[in-house]
Amino acid sequence: YNASSPPLFYQNHAILNTGTRGSNLLSVRLDDSTRGDVSESHVVWNRDKGNSDLSAPLLIGDRIFSILNNGVIACVDAKTGEEVWRDRVEGTFTASPITANGLIYFCNEAGDCYIVKAADTYELVSKNHLADGMRASPSAADGHLFFRTFSYLYSIGK
Repeated sequence: YNASSPPLFYQNHAILNTGTRGSNLLSVRLDDSTRGDVSESHVVWNRDKGNSDLSAPLLIGDRIFSILNNGVIACVDAKTGEEVWRDRVEGTFTASPITANGLIYFCNEAGDCYIVKAADTYELVSKNHLADGMRASPSAADGHLFFRTFSYLYSIGK
């Protein structure tokens, strides 16, 4: 595997996104016997299709949210690996999403930022545009969201 993102930790499991083409999203049980090759003994579920190969997924409650390079957003049940919903927005996505106040921010390379509710059904809240485009993942600090485009650093907050 060529991991593109850090692991997510859910209950007593590590959820791994293997990254690169044909990426897998899998849940590995963590306990006192988790040692060596655990591919047969500790993998609880393994999604071998429809996973992000560049941006890191987000774990919010019992749900994993991710976006594929082609703009497909997926919401997955962290307990089972089953898809809850899938929808599509426009653009090429390499940046990892960020969450704040029950919302998820997905930013594409053209500078469009799609704001979606972190919920069990797809709901687009807003779409905004920063003219320069971006590949960097947004970040948050002190009540502000930060977006680094190809030319500028934006701070949005109160």
